[in-house]
Amino acid sequence: MSSAAVPRPALPGAWTRVKDLILPIAMIASVLVIVVPMPAAIMDLLLASNITIAVIMLLTTLYVRTPLEFNIFPSLLLATTLFRLVLNVATTRLILTRADTDGLYAAGGVVRTFSEFVTGGGNEGLVVGLIIFSIIVLIQFVVITKGATRISEVAARFTLDGMPGKQMAIDADLGAGAIDEHEAMRRRREITQQADFFGAMDGAGKFVRGDAVAGIVIVLINIIGGLFIGIVLNGMGLSQAGSLFTKLTIGDGLVTQIPAFLISLAAGMLVTRSSQESNLPSEFLRQLFSRPQALAVAGGFLCILIFTSLPTVPLLLIGSACVGMAVVLSRRETKVQAAQAKKQAKATHRAEQRVEDYLAVDPMELELGVGLIRLADSKRGGDLLERIGRVRQAVAAEIGVIMPKVRVRDNMRLEQHQYRMKIADLVVAQGDIDGAEADPGSAIAARLSETARRHADELLDRDAVKHLIDELKKTSPAAVDELIPGTMKLGEVQQVLQVLLREGVSIRQLGPILETLGDWAHRTKDPILLAEHVRRRFARALCGRYRDRDNRLHVVTLDPALEERILAGFEHADGGISIRLAPHETEQICRAIESEVARLIDAGRPPAVLVGTRVRPAVRQLTATRLPRLVVLSYDEITRDTRIESVAMVSDAVERDPAERYPVSLHGGHGENRVPPPATAVAGRFMPTQTTNSEPLIPNP
Repeated sequence: MSSAAVPRPALPGAWTRVKDLILPIAMIASVLVIVVPMPAAIMDLLLASNITIAVIMLLTTLYVRTPLEFNIFPSLLLATTLFRLVLNVATTRLILTRADTDGLYAAGGVVRTFSEFVTGGGNEGLVVGLIIFSIIVLIQFVVITKGATRISEVAARFTLDGMPGKQMAIDADLGAGAIDEHEAMRRRREITQQADFFGAMDGAGKFVRGDAVAGIVIVLINIIGGLFIGIVLNGMGLSQAGSLFTKLTIGDGLVTQIPAFLISLAAGMLVTRSSQESNLPSEFLRQLFSRPQALAVAGGFLCILIFTSLPTVPLLLIGSACVGMAVVLSRRETKVQAAQAKKQAKATHRAEQRVEDYLAVDPMELELGVGLIRLADSKRGGDLLERIGRVRQAVAAEIGVIMPKVRVRDNMRLEQHQYRMKIADLVVAQGDIDGAEADPGSAIAARLSETARRHADELLDRDAVKHLIDELKKTSPAAVDELIPGTMKLGEVQQVLQVLLREGVSIRQLGPILETLGDWAHRTKDPILLAEHVRRRFARALCGRYRDRDNRLHVVTLDPALEERILAGFEHADGGISIRLAPHETEQICRAIESEVARLIDAGRPPAVLVGTRVRPAVRQLTATRLPRLVVLSYDEITRDTRIESVAMVSDAVERDPAERYPVSLHGGHGENRVPPPATAVAGRFMPTQTTNSEPLIPNP
């Protein structure tokens, strides 16, 4: 069985290589046209191509949005000028060598058609042809070419003169943060391209003027040379030679000067375009007919001219059309204005009626200085919004909290490269991005992630808890129905979850957490105690976070006597669990723990303290303000496969002062110690006293 041959696919770079050869081959072929005589059929093809190129250039000029979109125009103008001059030489050779034998077909059908179309027959036709040719050359040389050349000169001069100011404006915008480095480079490159373009157009205009002059000279040479060849060499009469060679010369001149006229017109339209992006045909109609008053006055003026000796019908038709267009445009403009006024009135009414909108507070905000606004603008290459989305995903995957949407806005009151983060309209973090920062967006996203983890308990409101529980109910309905709402309320579950988040415990496994609460909630509703039961449930995860590869947990322990002292001041109250210790005792304990934990930090290990189960909440509360990153573990949270290595023990060497005791509530808002200032008992009352600490452990409320 024979199989059909599979054609080989074309090489990917074949067309690219062919495109690279088109222009060089065309330039060399143009030179060969001067040397090698061309057949009439080839000349028809080349002359038709010349007209086609001119029309394409004119239409392309109309539809480009900016002059720089057609920045090869100066080079293309030079190439087409060379092409026309080559065609003039080739047609001149054919006219002078073949006119005696081929007549009007000596230079091909295109030249013959143009000569007969313009000149017609007889001597009058020759005069008319010469006049038309002279008018076209005059319009091109005096009006189009001269005006385009002057505009090119002025545009080139003003572009060069304005370059320093534009460069300074770009540098100012870059320094102010209005644009980034990529946009600045693009604008600088655009300024350079504009200067190069208008400078090249200034020089190319000289080629256009030279082409017009060359066309006039070539016509004279063809006529004089043709008369000499026809009369002297070919024995023609003066009338016959003059008619033949003049017709061919006029046809040749028109077939080359009309494309030159179109290209000159394209050059003039291109250099008169503004640097702003616009569609010339649509902008032409929009701006010309944008004023109904002008159309109405023009129509009225034409109607007045009817009473003169001018033709009535054309004036009446055009005047009526202008008045009709003015009426239609006026009605349309009135409708647009009415719609805008109605829309504005609705917006004003809505703004007046919705004062309640000012009561809304964004859960989380990110304010950026002027120099950082570009990071949130995707059009300028900023990816901060995408990074924030990835931060929300990472926070949800790690700690189980659905981070609210972050509103990003600019704040002119901030420093240029300063940012500020808010939760519930309160500042929780701020900082500056150094101008030399390699990736400022990454730095802000990292700080945002850290802030979200640190304040996760504040972000977990009732609605967020309800959303988490509703999602859990889809997969584990038993765990939810057993606990809520019969055993615990939604707010009580929220308090337990917030306690866990304050100590960095992930609540992603919400199902086991609710199961644990269901096991212990009938005994106590205290969120601290319930959180301790949850921690014991997740002992393996808690312990595994801080031990090394060899399952060793390096910790600092407390002297049993010190634990007994803390436990002695550990009591239950109506407001929750409270500790009664003097301020200086609390501070000395924290300093002692901090001193010993420094060994772990210096060794590159997590700062962990291992204490008894009953005293763990109190130790955590005592150290929360001064040592917020301290990890406090209990013995019940250590798994069997973990080896404990104690690097130090905090001794009970703190001076006691039983007279100075006051309650420290473990239910302080968001992990803060709700502690009154140090007090001295005077006449049965607590009076504030001054402390001598340079860095107080507990701030005054």
